Amino acid sequence: IFHDSDVGQWDFGKSSLQCGRRTDAVKTWFAWRASGRAGMEEHIDGLMGMAQEAASLIAQDPRFQLVAAPASLNVCFKLRTAPEAPNADWYRSIRERLMQEGRFMVNMATRGGESFIRLIVVNPDLDVPTLASFLNDLARVAETKLKSPG
Repeated sequence: IFHDSDVGQWDFGKSSLQCGRRTDAVKTWFAWRASGRAGMEEHIDGLMGMAQEAASLIAQDPRFQLVAAPASLNVCFKLRTAPEAPNADWYRSIRERLMQEGRFMVNMATRGGESFIRLIVVNPDLDVPTLASFLNDLARVAETKLKSPG
């Protein structure tokens, strides 16, 4: 879960017990209190819908491969253009480059020896054009990394 980062000021994972999450219960209570059950349902349905949109864009794009269909707000996928058997360092370098550019923040993960990108859809303002832009930037950074691996 925790990754060394050159842009640590934006990575709050090591500063809390829940990997960057602050007082979740209090925030959730306030949000629920402000929007009610119907508002919370709409918010969660919107986020789940956006995760499905992301999975759909990824599944339709030959540059990417879904690791699994999302069952939550996590959308895990690999780059087909990655070197054969890309390790965590390769994905971490792609993640770092995106963060350095300041346009997108995404995570990566490793499960069973397999590394991949882990997109967590939590921004209620996220839309399909932004997802498409993210995927294009991700593919561009990966392609640049392949051309100059150093």
